Formats: sequence, C-alpha cells, structure tokens
Amino acid sequence: FIDRSYAYVAGLDWEISVNKFNQFEYGSTVQDYGFPSPSNVLGIYQTSFATGTTTPFSDPYSSPVNSQSRHVPIPMVQDSFTWGVGRHSISFGGAFKWISPTSNTVLDYNTYTLGLGGNIQGLNSSVRPANILASATANTQYDSAFALGLGRVGAINSSFNYDKTGTALPQPTGSVRNYRYYQTLAYVSDTWKVTPHLTVTYGLNYQYFSVPYEKNGLETAQNTFGFDKFIAARVAQSAASNTAANALPFLTYSLGGPANNGPGLYSPDPKNFAPKLAFTWNPGFSPSTVWNGGIGTVYDRTVANAVMYQQDQYSYLFYQSAARNFGTSTRSEEHTS
Repeated sequence: FIDRSYAYVAGLDWEISVNKFNQFEYGSTVQDYGFPSPSNVLGIYQTSFATGTTTPFSDPYSSPVNSQSRHVPIPMVQDSFTWGVGRHSISFGGAFKWISPTSNTVLDYNTYTLGLGGNIQGLNSSVRPANILASATANTQYDSAFALGLGRVGAINSSFNYDKTGTALPQPTGSVRNYRYYQTLAYVSDTWKVTPHLTVTYGLNYQYFSVPYEKNGLETAQNTFGFDKFIAARVAQSAASNTAANALPFLTYSLGGPANNGPGLYSPDPKNFAPKLAFTWNPGFSPSTVWNGGIGTVYDRTVANAVMYQQDQYSYLFYQSAARNFGTSTRSEEHTS
C-alpha cells in the first residue's frame, strides 16, 4: 500500500469597512492511493496452484491480479461575505467543488491452474501409494503434487476489458476510469439581535450534487426499470412462489452518460433547499442561564464513490471473463496418461 495523499489551502480575509467583511478560500484535498502488484515475472500469463501445492509456490509466483490505484483530487473554492446593518448581521456566500477521480483496477490476465483443477479435482485412490497417511488432507496433497509434477494444466481463465465500441483492449490494460462530478452550495443567513437578551438566526441553504459520469463513455445504465420497481417485482415473484425463467423481466444495459448521449446513473435532485431557524435567549432574571434551540433541514452528500465502485465492479459491457476446463471424468486415466 502506498499513500501519497496531500492537502493545501490558501485564503484571503478582507475587511472592506467597519461593517463589511469578506473571506475567500481556495484549496484541495487529494487522495492518492496505490495498491501495487508484486514483481510480475510472468507477464499476462499467470499461474495458480491446486490445494496442497500453494505454499511452496505462492511467493515466487505471486499474482499481480487486482492491483489498484486511485487518484481523487477535490478542489474547492468558497467565499463568504458578512454585512452588519443595525442589529442584523447578514451573511451570504457559497462553495463549489469540481471532483475528478481517476482509478485503475488490473484484472485482465490469463491465469493457468497447474496440477488439479478443471474437470479433475482428485485422482483415483487405487493408484495412490499405500504408505501415505490415510486422511483426506494427505490424499489431496499427494494428488495435487503428482498432477503438478506431470506439468498438467487443469484450467485456463482469461479476463478482458473492452472500450465503449466493444473492442477488446490489450492485456493487462486494466479498467481505467475517469469520472467527473460537481457539488454546489449557496446560502444566505441573518443573525438578528431582537433584544439584548434574544438573538434569532434564520436563513436558507441550497445544495446541488451532480450525477457522476465517466468522461470517456465507459459507463453503463440499466434501462429495463428502476430499482424500486425491480424490488417490487421481486417481492411479488416471491409471494407468488413463481420460479419460472420469465418470472421477472430481463435486465438490459446500454451505454450511459453524457459521452454516449445516454441516461445517467441516477436522476439528480435540483430541489435541495434547506431552511433553518435558531434562537439564543439569555433571560434577564438569570444572567448565567442561556437557552438555545433550532430547527432546520440538512441534505447529505451523494455516496458517489460507492456508486462509481459498483458501476465498475458490474459494468457488464466493459469486462468479461472466459474459462476453459481440461480433463475427463475418468480419474485413473488422468493419473496414468
């Protein structure tokens, strides 16, 4: 694991006059994580070993599969202006973030299973030596070592990445993703000293979170029906004990996002208006007592990273794997051939 994350910020405080003040800030938080693979001496052709033979070979033939990297810069600019007018302190301002995470996960290799595997998961007991320990573990270890000593290839698993035209990419390109999304905040607020003992604060906050999209069009959208309708259909299917192949409509996927003039991952919400009201009361009959209260609406940020992760894990159009198993069901022939 390699962490090269960093952050910086710069600001300017401007006292315009005795009752006007402005504060400006610009900064960025950058998450830079790397999960590199071990030394890859085998290139795109990786090996795995059956149970019982993994320990001697796990280190010299460590697999680089699933090496990852993430670079997530989150720059932000914000400004706040405060104006004192009589018994009022009026503030307004906003903030804007433009977020451009880049990630890469490398899964596209050809992996050979050596020894047991594929259609042969064990050897015929009649051909094992009589002097090995009579246990399932010993049998598995002997079978695995014997098949590995023969140089047997039990199976080949291959994984491939595709671009948005359906063209297979060279192995091991990895699944490189470059997302974009934006967060906007604007607010206005007034702190009113109604009396020497009572202060009231009220205001309005507006937030807009755009829908993440992959700028190169490596994005899919499920276009059969929405999540809520899908869950409702599943509930109805279970209630009816319907296990037929056509009990639910097939889920279909198409290219999505602005780069493909397609649908987004979900629909944005442009109505995130959040009013607030609060008070502070210091009763004159009890100077050491302060009463505080307030009410307001708060909107949480979109869990964008989780959405993007799931999009890449189940992209359907951009990643596929294929397996080929070797061997026959006659174990003694496999042992003696």
